Amino acid sequence: MHSWEDDFLPQRAEVLKPGLEGLLNLLWQTQGSKPYGFILISSDGSILSFHPKGGLEEAIGSLTVLGDETLHIEEWFPGYRAFMQARSKQQKIILPDKLPNTGEVIYSICDRLNTGLDQEEGYLLMFYPEEGDQEKFSGLFDITRYFLERESILYGRVETLSNASRFAYALVNNLAIGVLAINPLEQITWVNATGCRLLQTDYSSVVNLPISKIYADWERARRKILAGETFVDEEGNFLQFNLRDKFFFNAFVIRSQDERQLGYMVTFREFRRVINLVNKYTGSHARFSFDDIIALSPNMIELVEYAKKIADSPSSVLITGESGTGKEVFAQSIHQASSRKDAGFVAINCGAISPTLIESELFGYEEGAFTGARKGGRPGKFELADKGTLFLDEIGEMPPEMQVKLLRAIQEGRITRVGGQKEIPVDVRIIAATNRNPVEEIKKGKFRLDLYYRLNVIPLHIPPLRERKEDIKPLFRLFLKQKAEELNRRIPYISPILFEKIQNYYWPGNIRELENYAEQAVLLDGNIPEPGRGIQMPVSTTNIAPLPQKRDEDKILSLDEAEAEAIHKAVLKCNNNLSQAARVLKISRNTLYLKLRKYNIPY
Repeated sequence: MHSWEDDFLPQRAEVLKPGLEGLLNLLWQTQGSKPYGFILISSDGSILSFHPKGGLEEAIGSLTVLGDETLHIEEWFPGYRAFMQARSKQQKIILPDKLPNTGEVIYSICDRLNTGLDQEEGYLLMFYPEEGDQEKFSGLFDITRYFLERESILYGRVETLSNASRFAYALVNNLAIGVLAINPLEQITWVNATGCRLLQTDYSSVVNLPISKIYADWERARRKILAGETFVDEEGNFLQFNLRDKFFFNAFVIRSQDERQLGYMVTFREFRRVINLVNKYTGSHARFSFDDIIALSPNMIELVEYAKKIADSPSSVLITGESGTGKEVFAQSIHQASSRKDAGFVAINCGAISPTLIESELFGYEEGAFTGARKGGRPGKFELADKGTLFLDEIGEMPPEMQVKLLRAIQEGRITRVGGQKEIPVDVRIIAATNRNPVEEIKKGKFRLDLYYRLNVIPLHIPPLRERKEDIKPLFRLFLKQKAEELNRRIPYISPILFEKIQNYYWPGNIRELENYAEQAVLLDGNIPEPGRGIQMPVSTTNIAPLPQKRDEDKILSLDEAEAEAIHKAVLKCNNNLSQAARVLKISRNTLYLKLRKYNIPY
C-alpha cells in the first residue's frame, strides 16, 4: 500500500506547489492585503505544505513546516474544525475561524483531495477573509481542488510510466542474452549489460556503430524482417571485437502502434551456451565418474589412478579393450575429472553409422547441402562438443576416406560443414575407443598410421573381466542390487557354489555379459544355471523354489556351503517364517539372523 508521506510529501506536494503559489499571488494582486492561504494535509492530520499570504503568514507563520519536520494540525490551529468535519463527513465544510495572534475572523474551507493513490487520501484547506463572498470563494476552492487533482493524477501516471520504464530497462539490461537497439539509420543506439559482457567491450565502444560493421549477416536479416519473414536463431559471428565464439542471432522490426517503423532490435546469445543446454537435455553429458568404477584388482587400481592423472589434459586418449569392458565409462570418467566437465560429452558410434552419413554427423551440414537437409542446417558432433569432449567409439570401424577428414579436423581445430565453405573453429578433446588391435588394423591397411599417432597420445588399455577376478563378485552384487530396484524384485540368493563358478567363468562378454547374467538371476529369483550353460525351461510349478543350481551329487560340499544350502531350503519350506525355520534347524532365531546375513540369503 502506498503511503501519503512516502509518495505525496516529497513528490506530489512539490508538483502542486507552483500552482498554489500562483493562485495566492493572483488573489493578493486582485483582492489586496488580505489573509489568504492553502494547506495540504494528509488524512492523519500531517501538514504537508503550507502557503500563507496577506498577513496570514505573520499570524501563524511559526507553524510553517521547517526542514524535514512534519507538523500535525491541532485544536488551536485555524481550520482544525473544518478539517475534522470534512474527514468524518466526507464532504466540503465551510466554517468561521480566528487567527490565533490577532483574533481576526477568517473562514476555512476543507474537502477531500483525490491524489490518484488507491489507498490514501489528502485534504485541501483554504483560508479567506471574513468579508469575502462565500459563494465566490467556495467556487474558487472547487476550481483549485479540481486542477490540483488533475495535476496530481497526471503526475502519478507519469510516475507510473517512469517506473514502468525503469523496470523495463532493468529487465532488459539483465537478460541472459545480448540486446542491441538500432535506429532507422541502422546505427546502434543502445546495448544491454549482457551484450557488453558477451562482446567483451564497454558500452561506448558499441553505441553509434553501424550494425552492418559488426554483424556480417545484417543485410540478409534486414531484408527478411522487412519482408515480414522471421529471422530466428540464425548462426553467425561478430566482425569486430576479436571474438572466436559463434552466436545465435534474432532480428526484429520495432514499430509503433500506428505501424510506423521506429527501428530494429537484434538479440544474440552464445552458441556454446545453447549447445550445452541441448546436450544437457538430450543425454549428451557424462553420467559416470571414477567413483562409479569398481576396482579391487591391482591392475584396475593402477589403471584408475593413471586415468585420473591424465584426465585434466587436452591430449587425445585412445582406449583399447575387448567389447563390454567399460570403455565409455572410462571416457566419461575422464571427462568428469577434467576442466571440461561443465561442457558437453558427445558420443558417436563410428561403426553404427553408414559411411555416407558419418561426415554430416561429425561435421554437420548447411541448408540445401543434400536432399532432405534441414532448413537452416545442422551442427555436427564436433560443434556440439565445443569446449567439451568428443568420444569416438569403435573408431576402428571408420571408413579410411573419413579418417583423413577426421585427422585434418583434429590437427587444425577447424571443421567445415557438408555443403559449406566457411571454416568453423572448434575446441574439442578427443577420446577414441576400439575393441580391435590398432596395430593389426594398420598392417591390414584399414587404419591410418598418422591418425593412430594423433589419437594414441595417451594410450589406455582396459583388461578383460577374466584378468580382474577380484572385481567380479562386487560387480555382480552391484548389478543384482541395481536390477532388483529396476525390476521391482527382491535380491535373489546366490549360493557359494554358484558364486565360485561366477568368479571362475571366462566371461567373453565381460562386464556387459555379467550384467545380463545378474538380470537373469533377479528375474528368475536365483534359479539359473551356472554361467555359460544357458537358461533351462522350468519343470516344476511347486511353491517351493528349487535349489539355485543343480549340483554334482558326488561333490563334497564344504561345511559353509552345506550350512548355507540347509538354511536356504528351510527358509523356503517355511515360507520365510523365520521362527519356524529356526525351530526346524534347531537353532535360535538370533543365530538364524546372523547366518542369513553371513551367507547373503534373502528373507
